[in-house]
Amino acid sequence: MHEKAIVGVDFSPAGELLEQALPKLKQLGTRELTLVHVMATGYGSTPQSTHEEHYRGELEALAERLRRQGFSVEVDLRSGEPALELERAALESSATLIVAGTRGHRPLRDLFLGNVALGLARTARRALLLLPLGQHDDAGDTLVLATDGSAQAEAAEAAALALLALKGQFARVLAVSVADSGDPETREQYTRTLEAHLSSLRERAPVETRVLEGDPARTIVDVAAREKAGLLVLGKRGHNPLTELLLGSTAERVLRRATVPVLMVPG
Repeated sequence: MHEKAIVGVDFSPAGELLEQALPKLKQLGTRELTLVHVMATGYGSTPQSTHEEHYRGELEALAERLRRQGFSVEVDLRSGEPALELERAALESSATLIVAGTRGHRPLRDLFLGNVALGLARTARRALLLLPLGQHDDAGDTLVLATDGSAQAEAAEAAALALLALKGQFARVLAVSVADSGDPETREQYTRTLEAHLSSLRERAPVETRVLEGDPARTIVDVAAREKAGLLVLGKRGHNPLTELLLGSTAERVLRRATVPVLMVPG
């Protein structure tokens, strides 16, 4: 499905955890990786060439370890704004997926999301996989799909069903829709709409479905954690640069809270 992926590598203490998480990419059909490290611009008195040599050597060492795991791997060293450069690298290599790690503890994860991953989530024109590093070692073979039945969710639904078709990767897809608590009459009508949409999904593939009530982001995250999901798939609204600056509040809150891998698919 996503045969070629860009992987953002920052060589922080979490770097080893990212390396350990990368085999999960085989669940998405990924076989070709480009490891990208984006250097900060400006190094004071230290020559730029010294940093380039160091980081290129680190990338090549990681690439060799991943090649031994069956991946085809290239390396790419850049400088500039990380989210922008990762998106450019994906465009230049025709990769359909960008991969980034998130830290294991909430304050660090929020800091990282603010700096890189959230920027990617707001601007990336292709699928984004966020791997929570150092968490969720007991992940199962359930894929949780979060959908609101909108046109923007269609690509995420298609991605989930395509992953279900990859034999041996995910044994089960659970499609979840959340009717936000509010006016009872409005909620009841929306619930019926969601149930009808999920029924149409069941006609397309052997998926389980649930319509739940509550805060959408919290409910989605709780379901994914309770099901020990191997992957949570959700959609991203639109390609309008203005709206991307205000990533849908539900999607952003899911990214900040999730303790399982999240695949965000542009609508």
